[in-house]
Amino acid sequence: MPQDNRAVAVKKVEFEYFEVEIELRGCRFSLENVREFYRDLSKINHEFGKSVISNLKRPDDISEDEFDDYKTKVFRDSFLLTITIT
Repeated sequence: MPQDNRAVAVKKVEFEYFEVEIELRGCRFSLENVREFYRDLSKINHEFGKSVISNLKRPDDISEDEFDDYKTKVFRDSFLLTITIT
């Protein structure tokens, strides 16, 4: 199966990996509280991702359509949010 390699033509862009581990002890959260936290954090993360992607500059050697496809893929595959409760 052929792979779509158009994104390879775009110069690599340095992205940062950001992780925050918050240890909470003696707290009680309902499932609805966790859902609300996730919704709020997800909205913040989504807005931040949009601002980062919108500031990417298109290299001269690719078309506008190719760059739009690239930005869509980067946004889809980046700015992911996970919450782990143990």
